Amino acid sequence: MRKSSVIILILIAVTGALGQTLTPSETLVREGAELERLGKFEEALGKYNLAIEIDPNYFGAYFNRGGVRLHNKQFDAALSDFDIAIKLKPDVPELYVNRGVAWLDKKEFDKAIAEFSKAIELNPRLLQAYSHRGLAWQEKGELAKAVADYNSIYALNPNDISYLMRFGDLQAQHQNYAIAIAAYDMAAEIQPQRAYIYLNRGAAKKALKDLAGALADYTKAIEIKPDLAAAFNNRGNVERLQGQFSNALADFAKAIEIDPNSKAAYFNRASVLQEQGDLAGAIRDVSKSIEIDSNDASLYKFRGFVLLLQGKVAEAEADFSKCLKLNPSMKAQIEAVKQRAIKERK
Repeated sequence: MRKSSVIILILIAVTGALGQTLTPSETLVREGAELERLGKFEEALGKYNLAIEIDPNYFGAYFNRGGVRLHNKQFDAALSDFDIAIKLKPDVPELYVNRGVAWLDKKEFDKAIAEFSKAIELNPRLLQAYSHRGLAWQEKGELAKAVADYNSIYALNPNDISYLMRFGDLQAQHQNYAIAIAAYDMAAEIQPQRAYIYLNRGAAKKALKDLAGALADYTKAIEIKPDLAAAFNNRGNVERLQGQFSNALADFAKAIEIDPNSKAAYFNRASVLQEQGDLAGAIRDVSKSIEIDSNDASLYKFRGFVLLLQGKVAEAEADFSKCLKLNPSMKAQIEAVKQRAIKERK
């Protein structure tokens, strides 16, 4: 959304001079815009800085520089640029959207909502304003208002599945899985070749214990996007629940091949290997997960459990200590896995 807003204003700022001789600042902004399109944000920033030095009242330079700073997560600097741009042209709705995004990223939700509301006041058909405001309401926990904004997007553009995806995700987040699935169904009717629709719908079906439906959705996602590591990982989890351990291991391996930094895939494969009695393999994979994310307490708990199964008590206790250091609330869980290990070793 942010990038599209910037492009809209770049076109307004730059194409307004077509057929005329561009000023030096306009030329620099045009060059900066092209650099942005190429992903050369620092070089673009230099162009906008120079444009502002030449013409301190050139709106387009402040707007575009604010966009680059927003991209770079320099939120206060971006807000400063948007403030100046708004003083120069207070009736440009996209400015308020971008300023709202900066506040949203700073978790200043009320300020963000006020900005998005101002953008909607200026342009009641600006989809990204509703989309971002809906997200801000969602972050605040005011779900009815979030749904109202997503409904507005759908009313304005029934073919925009971003509304349906966000609505579905929102419902899934609050365990309203049947409603979420209905939203994903509608999205699939509109854009049947979007892999992420099936990925998300598969997760909702799995939550409802519709394992066959989840498996079918993850398989569809893989058919559409064969490099979607999450689909292989999620399908592997379903296959594990179905007792299809060979298939599960193959899918986790594929997920790791696609994304060698997939903590979840290594951990899930470790879980299957442990269940299959390959304790060394399980240790290898969970250790790789820890290498990827050394601050996940649950990984140390699991590795400690497997070490106990191997009879390596001292090493297991070291992992349990690390787990508790990261998350002291897991003491009861550690005691439970210790008892489980005792039973499984008998």
